[in-house]
Amino acid sequence: MLNASQRLKVLNLTRDGMRNAPAVRAIVQQLRVLMVGLEGGKLTCTTENEDWNKAAQTFFGKWARACDFVDNTCLNECLKLMITCLHAEGGDFCMIFDDGILTGGRGTGKIRFFESDNIANLNKDAFAKRFGDGYTQSNGLVYNSAGRFCGVVVSGKKRGLTEFKADQAFILMRDPDADATDAPWFFGKKKWRLLQGRGISPQTVAIAALLDMYEIVASEVQTGKLNSKLFSQVIDTLGASDGSDGSEVVDTGATDAGDIDERESTISEQSVEVDVRDWEATAGAKTVNVPFGTKLEVFDSKRPSTNLYQFAEMLQGGAAAVHGLARVYSGLKAETSYTAFRGEQTISWASIEEAHKDLERGPCDWIGVKVLRWAIATGQLDEGPDGWETSLSWSWPRMKEVNELDSQNATTAKLKNCLGTYRALLGPSWKEILKQVSQEVAWFSANGLIHPSQQTVSGQVVTSGGNDAKRKDNDNETD
Repeated sequence: MLNASQRLKVLNLTRDGMRNAPAVRAIVQQLRVLMVGLEGGKLTCTTENEDWNKAAQTFFGKWARACDFVDNTCLNECLKLMITCLHAEGGDFCMIFDDGILTGGRGTGKIRFFESDNIANLNKDAFAKRFGDGYTQSNGLVYNSAGRFCGVVVSGKKRGLTEFKADQAFILMRDPDADATDAPWFFGKKKWRLLQGRGISPQTVAIAALLDMYEIVASEVQTGKLNSKLFSQVIDTLGASDGSDGSEVVDTGATDAGDIDERESTISEQSVEVDVRDWEATAGAKTVNVPFGTKLEVFDSKRPSTNLYQFAEMLQGGAAAVHGLARVYSGLKAETSYTAFRGEQTISWASIEEAHKDLERGPCDWIGVKVLRWAIATGQLDEGPDGWETSLSWSWPRMKEVNELDSQNATTAKLKNCLGTYRALLGPSWKEILKQVSQEVAWFSANGLIHPSQQTVSGQVVTSGGNDAKRKDNDNETD
């Protein structure tokens, strides 16, 4: 188990990756758009009272536009940030619904969030004074004498501490036997063990490789940048040195000043001034006149490494795999083979759909119940039918089709063979969608137009009743 100090170190590493490593940000962006996207967080009520359903959905949609207590962030973005917390940062978070617990009265009806580093143990003396014997705390989580989770210590004033003082934090408590929606707060975490306290994000096991890859790529870029400016070096072919390069002074064999003057005179007579073409003007390169006794050697640069792309792709693919994402999502590179591309999508969406269900059963159901109860308590919504709390459904992104025509043909066959339903196909709002389609068909007919749903592939009009054999022939038409 990670202690408080180790947990903060891991959190800092993951956040450093989010700020500086493109590979980390790319993976998290895919998690956000696949698990929440534009459709995530839309509420549909499915009680028998359709008028109440519509009123509740309208109120919730308006509330979701600015639900955050601190800066009025919309619910869709808050859900994406929850995904970041659970899958790519500390692995847990806490939120409070302000029904008066924060501001008094009926409250603001908004959600106050606390990140992983806002959660820590309370000072031992303050904790003992508050609870006495029987209760224990571990990394900010409170357990009763039976070892059941019943509270969390959060701070809105401090973050990044291993322990809070009594005046820096407050303790959120609940009855472990009561329904989670009865408590004004919710603690979400990413678990991988049965008896696990604080959450651990999957990114933890991959962050070291991702940050190492970031440093490797940065170094390759810097060497490539340097090599783009250097193209050659000057080499002394005479082997003489004046000692300025660190070598020892070469013994010339001269015995007196006269011999030195004579030798310098001879070398001067042999010097040849080299005429170098103006490369800077003609080719954009910079050069200098090469002195006598030296030569120019052009560098044979091997940087950046030609194997860098494959190496980085391997590291990034492994890091994305901890989230269940295949290469098509980790590197945003589509395979040329339809089968390979679709296979990678299918592999990835098994984990994505699991995340959808985790969001729905956890924070979304809690938020939906708290918001609608608050609306009823404040007179903004009529009392709902009995058991409305269990009639909440949520919309999530669906895997995009590569070949839309084949997909539509397959869907039609499933519906005809009773292997699929419109509820499964269109989601919890299927009735509203089909009602809208019915209204459009009626409008087309009233205005002398043919709705596309009443035409076969070849353009023949299909009406109710008529010759069954003819309708069967129409159904068998193909492209």
